[in-house]
Amino acid sequence: MSDEFRDATPAGATEPEGFDLASWIAGFQPTRKACILYGRTDLMATIDRLNEEASLPGLPEGRKQEILAEAEQALATLKESGVEFVVQTMDVHRQKALLEELGHEKNQPVTHEMECAFIAAHVVEPEGVTGKDIEALYAASSQQVEKLSRCIRKVDTVEPTITAPFSSAS
Repeated sequence: MSDEFRDATPAGATEPEGFDLASWIAGFQPTRKACILYGRTDLMATIDRLNEEASLPGLPEGRKQEILAEAEQALATLKESGVEFVVQTMDVHRQKALLEELGHEKNQPVTHEMECAFIAAHVVEPEGVTGKDIEALYAASSQQVEKLSRCIRKVDTVEPTITAPFSSAS
C-alpha cells in the first residue's frame, strides 16, 4: 500500500464559486438499508440438533461426517430461503401522514394492521410488499418481522455514517 495520498476533489470544487449547492442537494438520495429475511428458520432446530449429535463422544467418524453433511444441507436450504428486503427512510412528516391515511387517531393505540402497513410502506425491495404480506410474515415468524422493524428504525433514526469500506455499520 502506498504512503502517498492523492486529493480526488475536482479542480475548483473547494472554491465557493466552484461549488453548486443546488446540484449537490438535488443529488441527495433517501437512505436505504437492507436485511435478509429467511423463510425456513424452522431448520435452525434441525441444524442445532445435528451439530449437537455430531459432538457426542464415541461417535464413529463416518457417522459424524454423515451428520455434519446433513447439517450443512439444512444450512444451505436455510440460506437459499433468504430474501433481501431493502427499506428506505421516511421523514417524520410522511410517517405522520401515513398514520393518518391508515386511520390512526391521536391518543389512540396503533393497531397491528397499521403497524404492518407502516412497515410495508418502508419496503422498496422486493417491490409491491403490502401490509397483508407483512401480517402473513408476522404470523409465520414474528422474529423476522422484528428484524425488519429494527432495520426500519435504523434507517429512520440513525445518522448514516461511513465507518470502513463495505461496513454494515454504515
